[in-house]
Amino acid sequence: MGVPVVIHCQDGDSPTTLILDCRQKNFRFEFECPVDSVSIDPAHEVLMTLGQEIVPSFQVKGPWPNPSNDGEGNFRLYLLEGSQSEVKMYDARGYLQHQWDLGFLAATGPLSNPESLPHDWILTANQTNDLASGVYWLEFKTQRNSTVKKWTLVR
Repeated sequence: MGVPVVIHCQDGDSPTTLILDCRQKNFRFEFECPVDSVSIDPAHEVLMTLGQEIVPSFQVKGPWPNPSNDGEGNFRLYLLEGSQSEVKMYDARGYLQHQWDLGFLAATGPLSNPESLPHDWILTANQTNDLASGVYWLEFKTQRNSTVKKWTLVR
């Protein structure tokens, strides 16, 4: 995120724009003159919420139904930025059972925003007809993030 900053030095004020990464907790900047003070976003141009929980950039809602007796499950995927995505399914012992490439998924907005339009991904009976009853873990991955959901199959 680009944030306007004014560096106040003995030589005068020096306006600049700093790129801040919300995943980074500490920032280090070096200046050529002794710094008297720093004004962050002096014109209040940037919407910043400090001290609040950061919205995850990738969220998955579901599965439903859970447990499933027909081998199907519905998931909703929310992304703050578009990304190549995939799903890997592991059994309770940790063995990879299936893998699906979802391709590029466009940004949808966060789960907390009612106006966000998620990507619906449906696990079909054809994709799971070789699976026995049991607990499975689905790992949803984007290029930067991943999340895991538990899914139970009862045949």
